[in-house]
Amino acid sequence: MELGRPTPVHAENADAAAQVLAAALHDDPGFTHLLPEPQLRHDALRAFYGYVVRDAFEHGKVLAVRDASGIAGVAVWYPPGAYPMSLRRKLGALPAMTWVTLRSPARVLALERLGADIDAAFPSGDTAYLEALGVRPDAQRHGHGHALMDRIVTESERARATCYLETSQLDNVRFYEAWGFAPLGAFAPLRRGGPAETRMLRAQPPPDPDA
Repeated sequence: MELGRPTPVHAENADAAAQVLAAALHDDPGFTHLLPEPQLRHDALRAFYGYVVRDAFEHGKVLAVRDASGIAGVAVWYPPGAYPMSLRRKLGALPAMTWVTLRSPARVLALERLGADIDAAFPSGDTAYLEALGVRPDAQRHGHGHALMDRIVTESERARATCYLETSQLDNVRFYEAWGFAPLGAFAPLRRGGPAETRMLRAQPPPDPDA
């Protein structure tokens, strides 16, 4: 398998992909605000992204880049119409989150409120969703994020769809702007009382005159 080139994640690597996302997003200001206890945050993110990865196997795409140590970065992308999730799909998260819920019901409820706020803010129309993109901490700044974004942009253009994302890492705004995303402004309600959240949208490509 070619290193550094995005390829689909298969079921046997679902847990490894979730681990990469949990590690990459462990210090995300939004998740740190919602889940201040480091070990609980790690466990909750692993459980949550394990569910997201498996859901996207059926309803979207899970892409990974690899280096000599294994999976270096992961992106989860949903095509238009696949997000927000149906109630049936949301209920699929319950088994993964059960034991985290038993440890800290209030924290899991905060995550559920976040999910509801994200759904309420989701743009209408033919919109794809970059649900998550993360690179293993020791593999960052090696071009893996760029490789994944190139594939995400390609998928969105192929679907002739706008593409939407949120980020509470303000340092990432310029990165996404370089790929054609434009901020929709800070959206604090995604993390109530937490850091500013930037919603971003990449416009649908114009029709191909030769099509």
